[in-house]
Amino acid sequence: MAQNNAEKRDKLDKVGWETAQNMHKTFLEALRHREQEILRFIAILAPALGGFIWLLILNDKKEVSLCVFSFGAIGVLFLLWVGAVYSLALGYNYRCITLQVAKLEATCLHIREFILKDWPRTRDDFIIKI
Repeated sequence: MAQNNAEKRDKLDKVGWETAQNMHKTFLEALRHREQEILRFIAILAPALGGFIWLLILNDKKEVSLCVFSFGAIGVLFLLWVGAVYSLALGYNYRCITLQVAKLEATCLHIREFILKDWPRTRDDFIIKI
């Protein structure tokens, strides 16, 4: 009976270890996706700002009416506002995932001794702190 319980515990430990490793891998992939989403947003925002600069140039030459300029400016301000909200959401999500990874690494995967305690400033500090 005791041996059977020990086998069950070992099996659960193995399943738990595999689950922790899979979660760690999933969290790291999620962090990489967040970084890619930021680049995608910049790719969308750059043409909007380029269009606004074009609108300013046309406005200086008096080739565009005040109504068109106003709608263009409001559109760009709206995109910038959406970008700010989107960046805040991405930043919060990135931080949440980073903290989850740190907790998983510290508690389940027991890799605390492989993580730097603080940021070394020189090469000698790096050698001392590892």
